[in-house]
Amino acid sequence: MDKDGTAEDTFTVPVTEGVEYLVGDKSTAAGTYPGSGTVTVTARAKTDYVLAPGASAEWSHEFKATPFPVTPAAVVFMDKDSTAEDTFTVPVTEGVEYLVGDKVTAAGTYPGSGTVTVTARAKTDYVLAPGASAEWLHEFKATPYPVDPAAVVFTDQDGTKDDTFTVPVTEGVEYLVGDKVTAAGTYPGTGTIAVTARAKTDYVLAEGAVTEWSYTFKTTSAAYVPPAVSPFVDVSTGQQFYREMAWLAERKISTGWDEGNGVRAYRPLQAINRDAMAAFLYRMAGSPEYAAPAVSPFEDVSTGQQFYKEMAWLAEQKISTGWDEGNGVRTYRPLQAINRDAMAAFLYRMAGSPEYAVPAVSPFADVSTGQQFYKEMAWLAEQKISTGWDEGNSVRTYRPLQAINRDAMAAFLFRLDGLTA
Repeated sequence: MDKDGTAEDTFTVPVTEGVEYLVGDKSTAAGTYPGSGTVTVTARAKTDYVLAPGASAEWSHEFKATPFPVTPAAVVFMDKDSTAEDTFTVPVTEGVEYLVGDKVTAAGTYPGSGTVTVTARAKTDYVLAPGASAEWLHEFKATPYPVDPAAVVFTDQDGTKDDTFTVPVTEGVEYLVGDKVTAAGTYPGTGTIAVTARAKTDYVLAEGAVTEWSYTFKTTSAAYVPPAVSPFVDVSTGQQFYREMAWLAERKISTGWDEGNGVRAYRPLQAINRDAMAAFLYRMAGSPEYAAPAVSPFEDVSTGQQFYKEMAWLAEQKISTGWDEGNGVRTYRPLQAINRDAMAAFLYRMAGSPEYAVPAVSPFADVSTGQQFYKEMAWLAEQKISTGWDEGNSVRTYRPLQAINRDAMAAFLFRLDGLTA
């Protein structure tokens, strides 16, 4: 009589003429005894008797505890990448029932697809043993299994040892720096780093997944060391503003002109036009994501012309407002050389139009305190972005209405970068 670990758990040895009963190996008189654990009773014939052919002569019983602890056997998943062999097997465990989702499921082998979750729970009079596993989850892979690569992270601290890029971990994806497979981790960043992702065997890149990342690490003007060989055929390493022009090339603010055979020219003494100036400033800002408008903000700039995007960006950022021609029409005059006074205004706005108390006395002999862009030119002088020309006797001039050449513009942007870095 098994009452699950109570005082009513008993076993009864009967009376049978010519038979004696043994509990374990001890002869036991007929009667009722407490039952616990596993009890085995055997019967043997007494003298002058023999057990009848086919008679039962042994009885064994394991008395249950309340509740009886059970450890569920594990569910087995067989993943063959979306083939007919994708299966999961629900085992048999006494005292345990298995649920697929929230439905009790009989022992057996079933087709596997998608994500399958199986849980185990104890039946009546049973309890799961402490620490026993009671849930199994598996996502069956498709062939190929779609994966979405995690993004590469670039940390740019402007030419310091903290410039890094981090290759992430994504199951089923390997990352290549250049054309070399690169393990997950953080690496020093310098120059231009291009990283691509590709799927491993049995995987495919998810539709629309981003698989390519490229970044050019900046070098601050203060920390910049120019190369021993000039990037431009018409700029010597010893000429004025060489460092600044080389920095412009390295930062890809200016690519110069392609003269063929891998030769590039900068044309340092040529005046810079307003369209090219827009391109310089846009690139210096990091070539931000920007959708140029379908309608040009300037009457004299078409949406299809060179540097349209950059000139439209300049207008949107209010770095340039152009000229008011009346009746709501504004022009930019893209092929006109930019004068030094207007350039000062561009750079001041590029820097965020910082708060600035204008001096009562102009730093330049040829710039009056009341003239257009006086504040911007004075700010340029105070920030040492421009020192102007030394005319002797402590007199300096700025030449505000003179067009600025490309070598001097490189110097201005180089100094502005040092100010805002």
